Amino acid sequence: MAKIELYFGNPTTDKEWEMVEAEAHAGDICIESAVIQDFYSIIKPMLVKTKEGDNYFELVIYRLFDVLVTLPRISMGAYRHNGFVLPKMTIHGEYAKDKETHEKIMISDTMIEDLGSEFEYKWNFEYFDFKRIGKVEVLENEVIYLLKNKPHVYRFGSFMQAKRIKNA
Repeated sequence: MAKIELYFGNPTTDKEWEMVEAEAHAGDICIESAVIQDFYSIIKPMLVKTKEGDNYFELVIYRLFDVLVTLPRISMGAYRHNGFVLPKMTIHGEYAKDKETHEKIMISDTMIEDLGSEFEYKWNFEYFDFKRIGKVEVLENEVIYLLKNKPHVYRFGSFMQAKRIKNA
């Protein structure tokens, strides 16, 4: 299954850094661990559904793109970059589901970039970039390219390996 990983860095404000340092001191942990814990403590409540059934990220997409969707599962993790361990967020799927039409909507690069930028602006954690991971689902009537004897599709300016197609 395809995933989308959003990569973040350190806090961008003095206030957030003070909270991280206090957490590191209180918990007797390193700064990297405190950064990741602080990131988790910000994201975790955002994943809780409201009584209307939306989470923070779905509402951001609605505000920016005027489409109400259900996103795939979102998890938090860490990654290594230049010897540092930094926080990341993973969207486990490449499609959101439109709540009105129940159709699949591909999570576009623009949606991903806007989610990362919005998080940086509102919650003071530097957003670096994102990467699509894994094999993507082939859409109906989509051109399939064989690269090194493996099926690929061309999306968002690059070739992405596709899942094997049954009966093809």
